Amino acid sequence: MADKVGSKKNFSSAWLIGAAGGIGAELLQVVAENSAHVDACDIEDVKSPNVIEGVDYHKLDCSNESEFLKFANKAVSLNGKPELLVVAAGYVSSFLLIDTTSDEIDKIYLNNFKIVALAMRIFFENCAKNAELTKNIVIVSSNAGLEPRPNQPIYAAMKSAINSLIKSQAIEWGAYNVKINAIAPGTVSVPRNLHALRLKYQKYPFDPMRPLGRIAFPRDLIPIFEILIAKDLLITGQVIVIDGGSSL
Repeated sequence: MADKVGSKKNFSSAWLIGAAGGIGAELLQVVAENSAHVDACDIEDVKSPNVIEGVDYHKLDCSNESEFLKFANKAVSLNGKPELLVVAAGYVSSFLLIDTTSDEIDKIYLNNFKIVALAMRIFFENCAKNAELTKNIVIVSSNAGLEPRPNQPIYAAMKSAINSLIKSQAIEWGAYNVKINAIAPGTVSVPRNLHALRLKYQKYPFDPMRPLGRIAFPRDLIPIFEILIAKDLLITGQVIVIDGGSSL
């Protein structure tokens, strides 16, 4: 996306983890508009309809520490210390506890909690510790982490753990001017679940059981996301629900 002549980017360097998914791809556009350089990674190939200027794409398993460290070292050597971290990676699992295998538990953990904890830690290790320089972290969590979910208890537990981690680190890292917040959507229509949603909702994307009448699309996250990456943000440790009121 072309920048206006003479426009100044909010961040010199940004990392976006989980850039190949529907939510990550949508947020990548906004991150690129606000950052001089973006390093975007995913375990799958990032497919964008247009080449986004200033974005370098990396294919790696972001839950693998050695791979992530190589990514971080390369990103810092090429584009400098990161000032913005966005984690949009995740894995949705819907099994009763009695039906959740050990392998499935590991997969839920690796692709939800571990990937967030690892990204936050390595970002902090590499960012400038100058308190005058603002740093923002935005995690895409889920409203599942804020309410009982007997039909997907392990997934909900991992999202709850992410929400707790965000609050704890917001306190510890506030002294370094690191602001950490989360977006917690409900059901979001993305390519991987489109067929299932069309089968479930007769009048897709409309759902009369939701207070605002429809399920979300990735673009519905952008207004809050833009607020959370503001340089002068005075918000940290918050989990902001964007689900059309479904969790009510």
